[in-house]
Amino acid sequence: MDEKTHLTLASELLSICSCNKNASIYSLAPIVEKKAKYFPTLYFHTLSNIPKIIDSSIKIFTGKKTGIAKTAYEYTKIKEEKENLLKIMTNSLNEKNIVIPSNKIDAALSIISHSYLDSFTLPV
Repeated sequence: MDEKTHLTLASELLSICSCNKNASIYSLAPIVEKKAKYFPTLYFHTLSNIPKIIDSSIKIFTGKKTGIAKTAYEYTKIKEEKENLLKIMTNSLNEKNIVIPSNKIDAALSIISHSYLDSFTLPV
C-alpha cells in the first residue's frame, strides 16, 4: 500500500471525527519498517506497541515532552526517517508549512488507520 493511500484514509477519518487532519502524518510511522536491513518486521503494526510509537512520534514531530526515552527503538527508527516522512506528507498535501498536532487521540486514530488498512491489503 502506498503512503498516499494511508494519508488519505487517515485524513478522511480525522476529518469525519472533527480532528486535525494534519495528524495524518502519524499514519506513516509504520512505513519505517520498510527500511529494515534484511526484511521488514511487523513491530510497528502491532497494536500493543502503538502507545510507544505515538509517544515517539509526538516527541519527534512536535517537540512535546513525552515519556519515551531518546534511546527507545521506536524513537530511533522514527527519528531516522523524520525528514522522509515530512517530505511524503508535504508532497501529498501540496503544502509547505504543516503544523503537526500533539493530540494523542488524533495520533492514535491516524496510526490505527494504517494497521486497519493493512489488515485488508497485507494481512499478517
